[in-house]
Amino acid sequence: LRAAIAASPSTLVTLDLSKATLPNNALPPNAFNGSNTSQGTLSNLVAVTLPDNLVEVGDHAFTNCTGLTSVTIKNGVQTIGEGAFYGCSALTNVAIPDSVTSIGAYAFEKSGLTSVAIPKSVQTIGGSAFLDCTQLTSLTIAEGVQSIAGHAFQNTGLASVTIPGSVQTIGTCAFHSCPQLKSVTIANGVKTIGQGSFIHCTALTSIIIPRSVTSIEPFALQD
Repeated sequence: LRAAIAASPSTLVTLDLSKATLPNNALPPNAFNGSNTSQGTLSNLVAVTLPDNLVEVGDHAFTNCTGLTSVTIKNGVQTIGEGAFYGCSALTNVAIPDSVTSIGAYAFEKSGLTSVAIPKSVQTIGGSAFLDCTQLTSLTIAEGVQSIAGHAFQNTGLASVTIPGSVQTIGTCAFHSCPQLKSVTIANGVKTIGQGSFIHCTALTSIIIPRSVTSIEPFALQD
């Protein structure tokens, strides 16, 4: 893959990998990492279509591809690796297929996402997965998601959040410093509201906590 772009990385605008065959059906780590100066700059890469038979987007595969606006992730992908789209500041929307079971730590951190829907197939939303996505104003978490790791949605633009009952634990500082967050609904089934989960959410005026919650950890709701 790196050899395919090495000749003129700065002129690569669209990348169609739909018919590509990769070892283990996995996009390798750092495959198109925009921070990797050894393969030149990928600042002009705008659109990517991932392989039809892909099961894994490797760690940091598209980190800091700052011009990337469109990514097509086909159904069948199971893992979005750590930092896969970290720093993709022009990426405003991505459809996560319902085959995905894991969204890695930092996967979309500092991206330009404005909305995201987490499908029921996802077991864990990784730590800092959407940290500093300041334009993120719409979030849907499907019933079936089991865990929201620490700092997952810290410093986003969310105004309201609904946590489904399938989530057992809201991780440490999961929604830390979301300045627009006004309303939180936690469905019956959630057991733990982690330390600092909603700390410094200064606009928060309404939160529904169900009877299933057995632990509210320190600073969870501190302003």
